[in-house]
Amino acid sequence: MKLPQECIIQVTGHNKVAKVSQFENHIRAVAGLTVTGTTTDKQVAMVNYVGEAKPSKTLQAIENTHLHWYDKSVRAKRKMGHINVVANTVTELQTTLKQVKSQLPESLAKNLAKVVD
Repeated sequence: MKLPQECIIQVTGHNKVAKVSQFENHIRAVAGLTVTGTTTDKQVAMVNYVGEAKPSKTLQAIENTHLHWYDKSVRAKRKMGHINVVANTVTELQTTLKQVKSQLPESLAKNLAKVVD
């Protein structure tokens, strides 16, 4: 199953799901070292958190998720943070994304509905 653009795939050092992070490969390239693959055997999605206050503890406690919060003042359309979701299979990813969606404010849940409903 191909995930829509609304569900941005992220393979970075945030989550350590890739064998080598994009950041490490950038440094390797600048230093003239061998650049290696950023492949992973996990399914990973990132849910942007835009224009809303920090998520509830219930949302933050969902298994296989991690909140990256930027500690900015809340403004409409401002990215406040993001939630990384990691799973072994696409089915598990969809299940966890549905749990995340159920805990999001309506303004964010309606965007995720395009992916999980």
